[in-house]
Amino acid sequence: MNFGLDIRPSLSKPTGVGSYVAALAQRLPEKAPEDRFYLFSASLRERYPDRVWPENAVLVDRRLPVRALNYAWNRLEWPPLDRMVGAPLDLVHSPHPLL
Repeated sequence: MNFGLDIRPSLSKPTGVGSYVAALAQRLPEKAPEDRFYLFSASLRERYPDRVWPENAVLVDRRLPVRALNYAWNRLEWPPLDRMVGAPLDLVHSPHPLL
């Protein structure tokens, strides 16, 4: 299966939800090595810090203005996350209500 995980809350100085999401991003792929995980992040200025991910995890870090992306998802329900990560997704998890 292909899983999408919105890791934006863990982008910079994660606390609370961000720390939880960072732990999910690391441990879920380890627990399901036969599945593929697409870890999605987006920000115009900030980049996700370098880290070693499990082999079945792909970081998809898009250089996009977050406000514009949130507006598009909230008002237009576009673009689908499948398109953002470049793969068909079977299941998506996001701690953010707009996705």
